[in-house]
Amino acid sequence: MPKEWKVSRVFSDREPEMRSKLAKSEKTFRGCLEGIAILGQAYFSIGERDSGCRAATRLIAELQTAGISDAEFKARLLTPSSEGDRPEDLWGDFRRVMPEMIELLRLEAKRPDEYTAEIDVEFLPAEIETLLRNGGKDRVS
Repeated sequence: MPKEWKVSRVFSDREPEMRSKLAKSEKTFRGCLEGIAILGQAYFSIGERDSGCRAATRLIAELQTAGISDAEFKARLLTPSSEGDRPEDLWGDFRRVMPEMIELLRLEAKRPDEYTAEIDVEFLPAEIETLLRNGGKDRVS
């Protein structure tokens, strides 16, 4: 090897960095999905079922082009830290169910307004405690 050649950082463990970046991507991705759901629910609440379904379908399709396959591939390269650790599952699951979600949204758009789909509401543990403590006095009728 000639003297002017210098070898440095031949091997480095970039897995912690990749895991951190994928965790941030996953958080952002979940936020996007939640935003799409909330937007659709807002349209439904003002009686714009068709617009809500079209918006959700368009946004889900856009999300699919945001590098889901790349994220799944990179996540698959990570060494699992436990038996249940499968960082690629979120990305692969989304790719697999995305066509079904779009089809369900198309079907939902065609349904009459009186058959609106049920909307799930989640509470934080602190909110449940407050409701139980107040005996439901703060409920909106």
